[in-house]
Amino acid sequence: MKWPIGWEKRTSITHPIKVDWITNPRIIGELGITLCPGKCQPISWSGGWNRDLETDVTRLSGMKVHTIISLIEQKEMEELQVPYLGDVIQKHQINWIHLPIPDTTAPTMEVLSELESFKHSIINSLNSEERVVVHCKGGLGRAATIVCMILNWFNISNRDSINHIREVRSPDCVNPKQEKFLLENCKVNTGRAA
Repeated sequence: MKWPIGWEKRTSITHPIKVDWITNPRIIGELGITLCPGKCQPISWSGGWNRDLETDVTRLSGMKVHTIISLIEQKEMEELQVPYLGDVIQKHQINWIHLPIPDTTAPTMEVLSELESFKHSIINSLNSEERVVVHCKGGLGRAATIVCMILNWFNISNRDSINHIREVRSPDCVNPKQEKFLLENCKVNTGRAA
């Protein structure tokens, strides 16, 4: 099998962590998507990564990120060599929300219920000009799906959210299974987010 990008490893120094900010006039704060901070993954479709967790979280802290929502499972944290991800995030005085979703899947009812329990906190942050960043392993499928759901709380349609995220982050954001989930199960709420 030939990988699209060479085997070289990219680091937090050669490729500082980048957040793609998903903007909308209905949101005062900023909502962003990124890859897993500190991930070490020698082989991936986008090329190898040898990131440093402390360096990445320090950079996110410098960006004034208020909340990080992590969607990777504990086993992925081990595989990506970031088993203490939450501890490092919280050490930097950043709120950490852990909502594990299996890779390439749409959220389960359990995850939706847990996300709902953080809804007011996330909305309050975004209504207070704070920055909220969502990540999964690569910052494409799961992260983009949850960002669409958050945008939906602000009466932004999932179709518009998917299209905007694909323009800003990558055309690969939100796989067909996740897109079907968003379009069939998440409807724009009535009234303004509060």
